[in-house]
Amino acid sequence: MKRLLSARLMRWAFRFWLAHGAAISGLMLISAVGRAAQMKAAGPIPGPVYWGLEVVVESARVLTLLIILGDGNFRNGVAVVTGWFQPVDWKWSGLWATVNNQWARCWPEMIGNLLWFALTAWAMNQLISMVSENRVMLDALRERGLLHPESTGMPIVFFLKNLTVIPLTVIFEYGFLRWLTGNSRVWNSLKVYFPTQ
Repeated sequence: MKRLLSARLMRWAFRFWLAHGAAISGLMLISAVGRAAQMKAAGPIPGPVYWGLEVVVESARVLTLLIILGDGNFRNGVAVVTGWFQPVDWKWSGLWATVNNQWARCWPEMIGNLLWFALTAWAMNQLISMVSENRVMLDALRERGLLHPESTGMPIVFFLKNLTVIPLTVIFEYGFLRWLTGNSRVWNSLKVYFPTQ
């Protein structure tokens, strides 16, 4: 039962986010502002501006993903991605065996971490919904010119999700997949011992 209630990977995800917070949060702030503008935070925007913002938002997300894949380093992230396309047989030949082995050893802890993540993401989404539907806050943002008078709370939802739920999800998935595929850096940082094959 103790392994099923484990939240080690969630703690690791938050530590990872804090350790690389400036780069990750800075890029996600670009995504958040762009997405809020697309959702008419400042009022309607022309089609070309909308699509220009889409390029900016997605570029910031790709850069964020590369920083996460590189354990906080953009160049390492690019090296990881280019390494996936190198024709080396050993990389893929034993992958499913490793995944099956890891799952057999750690399935209660992995399920526990998935449940903790789901609960955390649900709580964050609920909080974001509460904030975006708060009439007092919406009126205050409109009075200060930070939100267009005709805008709903949706720009706030997209702004806050881009700053919170989306980066946490990517970091958690990265850690989970690395753990499942037997990456020792994740094991060591989780302080969990999984013998290699």
